[in-house]
Amino acid sequence: MNGLLAADPLVLLARALLALAALGIVPLGLSAAAPRGEPLTPFYTRLRWVAGAAGPLVVATLVLPAGRLAGALAVTWVGVGALSATYGLRRIVSRSGRARFDLPSLAIDAGLAYLLVGAAWTWIYRADATFAGFSGTQALLTANHFHYAGFGLCVMVGALGRVVDPTRPTYRAAAALAVLAVALVALGITFSHALEVAAAWTLVLGVLCTAENLLRAGRSARGAARALFFVSATSGVVAGLFAAHFATSGFAKLDAGALRRMLLLHGAVNAMGFVGAALLALRVSAAGERASRESPTPDAAR
Repeated sequence: MNGLLAADPLVLLARALLALAALGIVPLGLSAAAPRGEPLTPFYTRLRWVAGAAGPLVVATLVLPAGRLAGALAVTWVGVGALSATYGLRRIVSRSGRARFDLPSLAIDAGLAYLLVGAAWTWIYRADATFAGFSGTQALLTANHFHYAGFGLCVMVGALGRVVDPTRPTYRAAAALAVLAVALVALGITFSHALEVAAAWTLVLGVLCTAENLLRAGRSARGAARALFFVSATSGVVAGLFAAHFATSGFAKLDAGALRRMLLLHGAVNAMGFVGAALLALRVSAAGERASRESPTPDAAR
């Protein structure tokens, strides 16, 4: 595959979404995964720093022609994914008793692990390699799937459990279905169309449950966070339904026109409207809470 200027609009859009993931979604997701009410660990701080430094290298590798140099640059992103997965594992080990199986925390842990899968597919795409019969544009779309539906969605749902009641049935369904369905969709695309369809509808159900919780979070939020939660909920419904539609047809059987429609109606809406807006809403909401705690009360100011 030639360089950026030689890519068709389908590839350009898919690359732009992957660049957005590296520069925006991953930093926002790592921020959402930060421990609350306790000091940041050196490992987490190092992960944030390395991810921030490696993000521009992902953009650089997407501009270069696929091959050895592009693949060598993409290795740095695999390193970020490995650190992310390790951090997720360390989070699990650090919890004890029933807390180890806390559903919001497990959703975040799964998202941190999925980033490694997305990073590996990024390397496959930029190194012009083939894995399980996938290469080129299919590898690129798989990388996007694990960055957004894997890392972004799972971390977002986990962090959402700090804003809404995590014991609510729709929240528990959202977290469990998101974690399971992301991997099942990828397995279905690779091995079984029937599994692909079932997994896609499972993911849609999880997205709809997530949207309901986003609306609930929006009703209790204020200002920009409130608007972003509502945008995310609406976008999630749209993107989820289109995902089910395309999965019913079969990802591997989609022609160039169908892939373009999938990227526009599912990929872009999911990336910017659903996952992106929700992670930004969580960031704005957390910043507002910190400002409220740190601002002096009228009595203290006297």
